[in-house]
Amino acid sequence: MSDIKRVTLPNEVADAIETFRAGSLNNAQIIELAVRGGMGPSALTLRRYVTEEGGTNFDTLISALINDYDRDLTAEQRVHAEIRRMYTDKCYTAEHGLLTAQREFDRGFVAGARFVIDTLGIKIEGVNA
Repeated sequence: MSDIKRVTLPNEVADAIETFRAGSLNNAQIIELAVRGGMGPSALTLRRYVTEEGGTNFDTLISALINDYDRDLTAEQRVHAEIRRMYTDKCYTAEHGLLTAQREFDRGFVAGARFVIDTLGIKIEGVNA
């Protein structure tokens, strides 16, 4: 048996689906709105999504409705994830690195990153939140 793979949708498409589901629309009705169009911004968003990329997003929409979906990360979420990854890696090597010079460099990196993030008032889960 194969694993069911969840697809990733742009935030505005996920919002449109959730708007229609909150209005008690079923998958067939959502697909019909995506194909034929309808009134309102949510219908327009779905219509635009399924006609982009030569129609390949239609299959993605069907999969999302049947198998569920994840939301695409926003630009800010992607940056936070990269900062968190780098920070975590540097924290580890600052404590467990083999070379003294590398440990010192990484300690400085960690301290500098925390200073900048705190000074700017940015909260990043796993770093300073």
